[in-house]
Amino acid sequence: MIELYPYNLRSPLLTDALRVYARVWPDRDPDIARETFTRYTGYEDFHGFVAMLDNEPVGVGYGAKSYPGVPWHDLVAPVFDIDHPAFQNAFRIVELAVVAECQGNGIGGQLHDRLLTTQPCPRALISTSVTNERARSIYEQRGWRYLHTEFEAPDDPHRYVIMGKELGPSVE
Repeated sequence: MIELYPYNLRSPLLTDALRVYARVWPDRDPDIARETFTRYTGYEDFHGFVAMLDNEPVGVGYGAKSYPGVPWHDLVAPVFDIDHPAFQNAFRIVELAVVAECQGNGIGGQLHDRLLTTQPCPRALISTSVTNERARSIYEQRGWRYLHTEFEAPDDPHRYVIMGKELGPSVE
């Protein structure tokens, strides 16, 4: 049975979250991942969860409020009108990853849903690679709408979609 456990900067589960990330993205620099995961724990309205199966970490999801000063927000906001509603009081799911051998069992969906039900913002943002059709399909099925279909970040060879979701006045 899958259990979801919250983590923060002082939690030993942060190490488990990083282990999942390293398994899902083995070609990415672990030092950069640690710095990013650690930095995000300090942002406003941070929420992070590790999915455990038989005491082994198999999934991770985390996010925080998107606002000026947060690097992703500052990177993507200029392609939108400064007053675009999607960026007003929005929570961004930063990472949602499940190890390959456990994909297709609803773990990513559980992490997704827990993140959205524990955070306090009335809307949410998420991005994924244009070529990640599986993730895009899952997000579409969960009511996410495209805000930008081919975002290109400087010094990054990948193109991304940016999606938004209205959650209502409050989710708590």
